[in-house]
Formats: sequence, C-alpha cells, structure tokens
Amino acid sequence: MATTQLSSQKRSDLNLNVCPVVLSGINQKQAIVQRVISNRLPLLEAAALFESTHQQGTAILEAATGIFHTVTDPEQSCRTVIGWVELALRDRPEKAQAIMNRLEAELNEILVSDNSNTK
Repeated sequence: MATTQLSSQKRSDLNLNVCPVVLSGINQKQAIVQRVISNRLPLLEAAALFESTHQQGTAILEAATGIFHTVTDPEQSCRTVIGWVELALRDRPEKAQAIMNRLEAELNEILVSDNSNTK
C-alpha cells in the first residue's frame, strides 16, 4: 500500500470527523463573506478569520493524512476572501463590481502599508 493512500478504517474515521468540521468551516466562511459584502468587516480582519477557520479543519486532515498545511501570507488570505466574495456575488454583477473595487482598493492600502512598514 502506498504511503499516500489511507487504510479503509482511517478513511472511515476521517469521514466521520471531517464532515461536520468542513461544513461548519464553510458556514463560518460564508458568514464572514456576508459581513464583508455588507461592509461590516474589513478585509484584513476577514482574512484572519478565514485563516483561523481554515486551521480548524486542517488540524483534523493533518492528523488523518500526515500532510501538513502551511499558513498563507496575509495577501494570499485577503485574495482568498476576495475570491469567495466574487463567487457569492456572481449572480449580482451590478453589485459585484463596486464591492470588488472596494476590496481591491482595501488590499492595495494593506500592501502599501506593509511595504512602508518594512522599509
């Protein structure tokens, strides 16, 4: 048996543990996205919450598979949130463009601020 394959028992245990955690994580991320869309949560805070939520699910996957998740940088986390927002607004293009512009501007401010702090 290859090391990347899971035994049927381990796979069964993984399925029982992961499903509720994964579903909970998706629900939490959708709630974060709604707060971003409604301008009640800044992008950088949303990115931190996304990463925290993601870590909860990866802990179980790491234990079951032995494959470890690496923490993403803040820019990548922000871009992940922006992607989720874009998906959430895919059927509302008239609203999507304004929100996407706001988030891209917010990300640019974050990047400029990070660059000026590292100099």
